Amino acid sequence: MAILRLKDERGKLTMHIQIFSAMIRELEAVDIKADKKMQVCYLLNTIPSSWEAFISVLTTQESMPKLDGIITKLKAEEERRMTHDTPTTNDSMNLVNLKPNSSFIRKKERQGQEQK
Repeated sequence: MAILRLKDERGKLTMHIQIFSAMIRELEAVDIKADKKMQVCYLLNTIPSSWEAFISVLTTQESMPKLDGIITKLKAEEERRMTHDTPTTNDSMNLVNLKPNSSFIRKKERQGQEQK
């Protein structure tokens, strides 16, 4: 069932969004209409856990972004992660506790300098 596969960490988020959008279209084709806020909640709740930090940022804004805006931001973030080979959410959370001269940070800085 497609719903159960949506939280799969191995897939690309763009594929997740395509499956989600197809499910919404299928529901609408049989006259089942979910309001936009419900669609936003469902999309955000089915995104893999590696995106939790990013989702937290989206949901703590003064007003909840619209579905199209969220999809645009998710796609942009996925592109950024793919381009910059960013750490996973768990790595990001661990960075909060690292000291400025930790070996992990120095290694990442060296990698960035080597790419220039």
